[in-house]
Amino acid sequence: MINAGVNPPRLISGSATGIYGDQPAQVLTETSPIDPHTFTAKLCHTWESIALQAKTKVCILRTGMVFSLDGGALEKMLPLYYWNVAGPLGSGKQYWSWIALEDMVSGILFLLSHTECQGIYNFVSPQPITNQAFNQQLSQALKRCALFPAPKFALKLALGERANMLLESQYVFPKRLIEAGFSFLYENLTQYLTALFPQK
Repeated sequence: MINAGVNPPRLISGSATGIYGDQPAQVLTETSPIDPHTFTAKLCHTWESIALQAKTKVCILRTGMVFSLDGGALEKMLPLYYWNVAGPLGSGKQYWSWIALEDMVSGILFLLSHTECQGIYNFVSPQPITNQAFNQQLSQALKRCALFPAPKFALKLALGERANMLLESQYVFPKRLIEAGFSFLYENLTQYLTALFPQK
């Protein structure tokens, strides 16, 4: 597509917040420095560089964890909570930057309908959450116990490089998306879990 004879009017290209690496003490916006060392960051940087060569308006989506009952991280975690064998991962202090699938779809449609939008956009909710708080809120929403922490070394042993996605801390903020006028349906995890699991 980059070298296509007829260029599309817009190009929406996926990337990931993993490009920032582990930056626990920073609020990360689209202009924050990226981590040049990890495999995920290098992969995202290469992908973004190629996409930006397109001879059209490009929107790059740096997406966090996408939550949905129909796929992605949340769906894979739910059985552990239903079986009462979940708990904090590593220290539990790491921030997770996430977005509801509904907001991701709405965000893409927003960018497509606003032709002035181009460049890099963080596709995450405005309120990241620590893993420990995520664990507490999800277990309460499901009315389950979640008292079995997973040590960092065990996660790395079981998941290898993929464990970094769960253990790295990234407080990513969708500055440019909000400045463009986009409104989130779910700004925080409490709103989202209440919609998914209404209390009877």
